[in-house]
Formats: sequence, structure tokens, C-alpha cells
Amino acid sequence: MAAMHKRGWTGLLVAAGVALASPAWAALTVTPITWNVIGLDSNTPDAGPYQFPVAARVCAVGSASNGDVSATFAFHPTDGTNNGATGCPSGEPGVSPACIITRPDSLTTINLGPLAAGVCRDAYFEVQVNRTDEAFGRARYYTITAGDGNPTTVSTPQPRELFVERLISQNRNSILDLRYSAPIAGDPFNDLLNPIPSAGLTSVSAGGSFGLQVGNVYDIQLVAKTATQGYEQLETFANFSNAVFRVLRVHSTYSADSSPNVSSPSDLLYGDACTWQLSPILPNYLGCLASGKIGGDITTTYRIEILTVPTGSNSTLNSLVYDYSGSSYHYNADFGAGGRTLYVEDPLAATITKSFGPTTIAEGGTSTMTFIISNPNQATPVTGAAFTDDTGWPAGLEVADPPNVSYSGCGPGVFSPNPPTAGSTSLSFSGATIQPLSSCVIRIDVTADTQGSYFNQTSFLSIDGDDTTSRGEATLTVGAASDPAQCIANQPMASWNFGTGANLLTSTIAASSVSAGVTASSVIPPLTTVATFATSGQPEPSLLTTTDVSAPATGRAWRGRGWGIAGATVTATTI
Repeated sequence: MAAMHKRGWTGLLVAAGVALASPAWAALTVTPITWNVIGLDSNTPDAGPYQFPVAARVCAVGSASNGDVSATFAFHPTDGTNNGATGCPSGEPGVSPACIITRPDSLTTINLGPLAAGVCRDAYFEVQVNRTDEAFGRARYYTITAGDGNPTTVSTPQPRELFVERLISQNRNSILDLRYSAPIAGDPFNDLLNPIPSAGLTSVSAGGSFGLQVGNVYDIQLVAKTATQGYEQLETFANFSNAVFRVLRVHSTYSADSSPNVSSPSDLLYGDACTWQLSPILPNYLGCLASGKIGGDITTTYRIEILTVPTGSNSTLNSLVYDYSGSSYHYNADFGAGGRTLYVEDPLAATITKSFGPTTIAEGGTSTMTFIISNPNQATPVTGAAFTDDTGWPAGLEVADPPNVSYSGCGPGVFSPNPPTAGSTSLSFSGATIQPLSSCVIRIDVTADTQGSYFNQTSFLSIDGDDTTSRGEATLTVGAASDPAQCIANQPMASWNFGTGANLLTSTIAASSVSAGVTASSVIPPLTTVATFATSGQPEPSLLTTTDVSAPATGRAWRGRGWGIAGATVTATTI
């Protein structure tokens, strides 16, 4: 009879058009976890805070989700309870701007992945307030829904709205520090109350900058303070863009906690110490039903995953401590001066170039092969840079004897073997560390006995084992040997590589590459023009003349006047 009774109710419900969940479907719940009060500076709306998080916790109850769970934020087509306020349009289709909008370029749908039974994950969205006096007292209804591909979805309790209050800047709230961790392997994602370690974090002072790499997971900790006893309502957060940063979880602690509603530690940004009335249909809306306070010394630690590099590669990270106490709302006076510049950078943006100097040599001559690995990132070094150069070597092209290998700005990076063996026809380089906005310069001499024009290309540059899209390529031309003494025009005679310590105006530097039959110091009359030379980076060739006129003819050297920066390669040719 019991079974028949159950089937009977099922038939009645289906007949009435009520959709019943399959027993295999997970029961999802969606709970708001951020404060419904947002706002602007009470005196100067176009300064101070205006971006706020809106988040919900999605949980799978009873059984695992049916695949990936997604959460979606949406405004209702009309405003909420405006308390008689006028001004901002409602944000209905064709009407703009609204008082409250989603933060531009932020995500309104977030994939939380599959949820095992009993597992919860948080979806953080962002809104911003139109910086105008007309926004005060305005509200806007919103919903966060969640689903896992089944026909039914669940949402936050309704009605729910965001309400714009006047926030008073006060010194009693402040951000004392911002700290960040080294990259973290893995994440205890669903263990929301597990403390996030604070040891080993690096401090960033107000106005400072730091860099994080895309694809990694980090902890970022805000250290803040309020009045010693705390407040009835409190929220501490940083304005992370959810299109760039995925908040995996948070962990907050308070030195003052007299509320039965808030635990310390907490797994929320928001502390509801006085049983705040969130629903606009309640008689005590935007008020407390109980007493209690939290605050004092605060730490709020985010565990975040870096999803992508933002436009412009950096974000200004502002942090807010705002509260309700004494019937008014307050925020930290150091908000405007407390921002940090966060560079989100991609190590795979590193590039490699390759060149020969000179680009044309005679049979048996020598050219310097130069590789330059550049790190364009503003704040983060590139590590584990590596490449091979083992294709395109023509028959007879080989590492010269001696190789004359040099490294600059490469950290521990070297060829293997180091130095390469004279006569080798391939190269392998690894282990380089390149500082931000810097380059690793590698030089090695090669020689060839066979005429021809040879295109040569490296492998893709790899960073810590991951390939970039950059590879170096260059062409070396090997011509017939000639006698420069016959003064045949446009024949390479010698080249010089000038290190960063070279005095380009006064130093006499031995040539690093000399054509057959040529010596870098010749017996020629003083101040005689003997060659033109081309310099990397120079728009015009200059003249190469003999100098040091007081020295005996056999001691004179060639030295150019007017060539470019240190690090250039200068090639002399006959005229």
C-alpha cells in the first residue's frame, strides 16, 4: 500500500505539471555569501570604492552533480526598492547607464567543474556602481543560478538586491599590508575551513608592484584593522577581476568576535555579526535582529588561480574594509593610496632571435653566431629557458676552433657540453634565467669551408619545458675566398664584438672574426681611410680609420668612430 500511495502522489504531481528530479540527479543549493550593501564615497562619489564582489556558494547535496556545474549572475530587468530615489535609469534594454552594472569585461557565467556529493564551491561575480550622486539609495535585483545540465536549475533566494549606500571614509579602518605566496601545487579546493598558511609570504607595500604568472595558483593575503571591538557588519576584499583571477576559496580571521553568527577562522569575506536582514520584503530590511561584532585585527587570504593575462598585462589591486556601525557605513581612508600594481605575466611570452655576424664569410672564414632570448615581462623572471640548434647546418659549417663562447644575462644557462666542442655541427642550450625586461645574449664562433647560402633555424624556445611560439632564424652566406690585399670592394675583412664594458671611443679591441689573409692590426699610414663598417642598430655606415698616430706603424690598430651602443657587432669591409 505504501508503494501504491507513493506512485499515486507521483502521478498527481506529474499531472499537475510539477517537474520531479530524477533520484540520480544531485540536489544543488545556491547560497549568497557576500553583503548586499555596496556604495560610493558619501562626499565625493567619483572617488573612492565603486567595485564590489557578489558571490554565492554552490553545493551538491546527497549525490554528485551530473557533470560540470555552472553558475550565472543576472540582473532583473527592473531596479529593486529605490526608497523614492530618482536619477539613474533602470538599466532596462535600451536604457543606459544603470546605477549598478556588472563590472565591464567580467564574467557572468563561471564553470565550477563537477561537484562530488557534499562538495561546495564559490562563484565570485563583480558589480560596479555608476559614480554619481543619483546612485545613492538605488537598488537592483539580481539572481545567481546554478545548474549541471539537468532540466532544472536552482537560484539564490528571492527577492535579493544590491543597495547603494553612502560610505564614509574613516581612519579607523585601514589596510596594513598585502602579501603573496610562491606558486602552489594543487589546491584542497573543497576544504574551505582548512587554514591557508601565511608563512613565507612576500610583502608588497602600498603603491608597490608584484608579478604573478598565468596558469599558477597563489595565496594573496590582506592584513587589515578596524576599531578594536569591531562592527556589526564587516566585509574585507580586493577587487580581483573574475575574468583574470578565479577565487578558489578564502580564509578570514578576526581578533575581535562577539557574535555567535561568525566563526574565526571563517571561509567568507563577509561577516554578518548581527543577523542582518538581506531581503527587501522584510520589515527590518537593512537592519540587525541581534547584537554582536567582529573585527579588530583582520587577515583575509584568497587562494586564486591566474586564468589569463589582462589587457595591458597589469591590474591595479585596491582593497576595501567597509562596515556598518552606529547606523552608518564606513570604509578605509587609505583606499585611494593603498593600491598595488599586479602584473599578470606569461613566461611563454619570451622570444628568441638569431643572427650571424658577419652574414657573409669567405671559405674558411669565421662568423659569430648570436642568440638573444628576451623576457618582456615587467616583474617576473623567466626560468628554464632552453633551445636546440641542430637543423640547417650545411656540410662544412661547424663550431670554430676556438669557439669563443660568451654568455651575458643568462644566469646559470650554458651550452651542453660547455663549451661546445670545436667541429660540432649542432648546439644545445638550457637552464637560463632571464630577469624582467632583460635579455640573455649567447655568442659562439662558427666557420665553414663550403660555399653557399644557408638558412638556419632553432627549435622553438622552451620555458621550463613548455614551448613558446618563438624560434630564431638567420642565413649565413659562404663565398669564395678572396685576397683583400687586391682591394676588391665589399669584401669582409674583420668584425669586432663589443662587450657592455667596452669603451667604444678609446679602447683598442682585437677583432673577433678575421678573414683569411687579414690581420686586425696592419702596417698602413696614420689616419688613412681603409674601410667602411656596418654596425648593428646604426642607420648609416661610418668610416674606419687607423689611429694612434704616435705609435710605430706596426703597433697601430683600427678603431672606428661613431659606432653605436656597447654590445654591437661591427663588421669591416673593403671599399
